Amino acid sequence: MIIIRKVKNFEEVKDYVFKMSFNDSTASYPRHDNKADLEKRFKKYLGEDETEVVAAYDGDTLCGVCSFFWIEEDLYCQSILMLASGEYELVMDEFFKYIEKVKKGYELFVGFPTTNLEALEYLSRHYKCSEHSVVTDYKKDTNIECDCSNIIEITKDNFSEYKDFHDKYALASEMYWKADNLVNSLDYFYVYAYKEAGQIIGSIFARKGDVFQEIVGLFVDDKVPAIYEKLLKKFMSRVKTDVSVIDILYFIDESEKIELENALNQGFRIKEYYKMFRTNL
Repeated sequence: MIIIRKVKNFEEVKDYVFKMSFNDSTASYPRHDNKADLEKRFKKYLGEDETEVVAAYDGDTLCGVCSFFWIEEDLYCQSILMLASGEYELVMDEFFKYIEKVKKGYELFVGFPTTNLEALEYLSRHYKCSEHSVVTDYKKDTNIECDCSNIIEITKDNFSEYKDFHDKYALASEMYWKADNLVNSLDYFYVYAYKEAGQIIGSIFARKGDVFQEIVGLFVDDKVPAIYEKLLKKFMSRVKTDVSVIDILYFIDESEKIELENALNQGFRIKEYYKMFRTNL
């Protein structure tokens, strides 16, 4: 019988979390570059009010660890760790039952690298795959020349001009960061738009960060390669100015061939592949 217990300190699950998280066949998303980073973030999760960490036990044997956060006003819930072993399906069933019990009415999102075949097989039987992306990253410290003509920075002062263009893409892809959510968190993002003949026809928005940055969306009308290139270079040049460590993460939908080609041309490398699943609790 699988029992779910709340985790009170990292030490009780430390060895298990390290072993499972750094094995491509058992890992979940988000990934971590090293053990120190994972431990720091895990301990942070334990202290946050809108995050919960639980473990699964089969008798005295630890067979799973799950952490998730939620945004109450949006009824949004997302896993930030979902590791399971032993009776895999039973462990996963209990995790989902537990999350549903404490977050009934929320929409839950869970993500895994495609190398975790057991997770993908389980999730594909029960839930809808809402994203299949190529995960790329960029860690070079090189000068980036950028033609910034026609590019403007989006701030709260001019966000109303940008809002409709953003939602044309954000709502279609059902992403959390639609315009109303983005504007309320604008201090944590870089947002740039490309204008032509007075109209916005492209944009990029990305999370700021001293340790790593993440491109969340790059939208271009008619998929013009030159506009992809200009917006990406503008963001990259800004990051190089703002932070000492460049570590950019960029999820690109597998169907967006022009967007992926542009990223690779700018020095991004393919890291792995990722799937996200969603369900209403």
